[in-house]
Amino acid sequence: MTLVNRRDLTFVAFGDSVTLGARAKSGATPGVADWETFHYRTWNRLLQSRRAGTRNAGVGGDDTALALTRFSADVLAYRPDLVTVMFGINDSWHDAGAGVGAPRVALSAYETNLTSIVSQLMDAGARVLVCTPNKMSDAPRDADMAPYVVKARDVAAATGASLVDVYAAFDANPSFAADWLLDSMHPRGTGHAQIASLIAVAVP
Repeated sequence: MTLVNRRDLTFVAFGDSVTLGARAKSGATPGVADWETFHYRTWNRLLQSRRAGTRNAGVGGDDTALALTRFSADVLAYRPDLVTVMFGINDSWHDAGAGVGAPRVALSAYETNLTSIVSQLMDAGARVLVCTPNKMSDAPRDADMAPYVVKARDVAAATGASLVDVYAAFDANPSFAADWLLDSMHPRGTGHAQIASLIAVAVP
């Protein structure tokens, strides 16, 4: 969805395939409808009390380095008032296999890139919600991502952005994989509902 209405408020969700959310059913694996995504749920809730425009700027496979190349056109150009920023799964991904070789984006570069995104948004007057990536059920991949989760928290604290700790919420649920995941990393509709509820706490 790329709808934007002007507006009492414009909400943009910026991230990777988790943010993009919607996906078709594949064989026995259920899909995720657009209306089930945390982006849509958040926008729909905002509409209850104000005119709210929106844009889902999630792109599958994106990391923070790739995100910066489209940041101006896909996010800043829409003059957003509220932005969720969720990256980390692809940044931490080791293409050679979990724990093998180097990640796609080094941890230090991830911190620099995420700080740049958040700072530019705040300088433009947007309220920013830094969302930690959700926990994955693939334990080795999740272990690779763990330092990136910490860095996301650090960036939120250092910049003064709001933190939505999605990872902590998933980690606190022993059955998160069955309850909230579609596969080893992507949330199903119930997982998106959980993320939307965390955003609702941060932005009543």
